[in-house]
Amino acid sequence: MYEMIRERDLEEDKEKLRFAPHYVFVVTNHQLISDHVILEYLEEHRYLGISVNFAAEAKESLTENIHTLIRYINDEQGDILIQDKKAVKIPFSLDAHKRENNEEFARLLKTLDHQIGMTNSIPTSVTFLEMMNVKQVDQLPIKQNWLTRESAKSLAVLLV
Repeated sequence: MYEMIRERDLEEDKEKLRFAPHYVFVVTNHQLISDHVILEYLEEHRYLGISVNFAAEAKESLTENIHTLIRYINDEQGDILIQDKKAVKIPFSLDAHKRENNEEFARLLKTLDHQIGMTNSIPTSVTFLEMMNVKQVDQLPIKQNWLTRESAKSLAVLLV
């Protein structure tokens, strides 16, 4: 997921993002993602086709990057406390909800595979064979690469 959002961020033609799927993240435990690199996009995202909902027991446990803060009062009422980073107090009524559909709805949602320790860094080293996705030197397509690639650009990597 991080790679898809990163590609959107690096995309020069932002017009393409208009037709990309919109992702909605619901974060109920901030500690689970606090060390993950995706947090840079979730906390301070420009328009990348993502929305983020942080849920917390107390508003003090939310980060300072909140644009809208909605308080759940009871099964029938709620109010908006912050809208567009400005303090407001707008009460609203909640729609009726039946708990019978919860399990079916939850099963339709897919969870992400959380990759522990994933970082956004360049490896300390890479071998030439690893870069070419081969295990033996005789598997290298040397003649084909010589004819089709610009060696001055394709060989500009760290070799060990």
